[in-house]
Amino acid sequence: MLIVRLLALARAAGAVLVLAVIFAYIGDWLLVRVRPHEPPAAAVYESLTFYVATPLKNGKVEVYYDQPQTELCVRTLFPQLGRRPCWYARRQPIHRISQATVTPRG
Repeated sequence: MLIVRLLALARAAGAVLVLAVIFAYIGDWLLVRVRPHEPPAAAVYESLTFYVATPLKNGKVEVYYDQPQTELCVRTLFPQLGRRPCWYARRQPIHRISQATVTPRG
């Protein structure tokens, strides 16, 4: 009897958690759609500077600090409108790219 009650409680808690995430995403999406019509102080987008890094043959990584790039991120909890959230983009100021080697045909 106790196990049945615990399973019912776990199902209810899971349903509440799923609904909370869904409502948070919907609220986040609505804020992105409403904020652009407000004053500029409530801007939806933010520009962040990041640097590109590439791995070298000796195992080290070279960061190109002389070539800063700009990324447009959105001030939300979840990714919206094809942009990464700013809280996530700030955590990765260096983007690693890999160099593809092209072998000549012939």
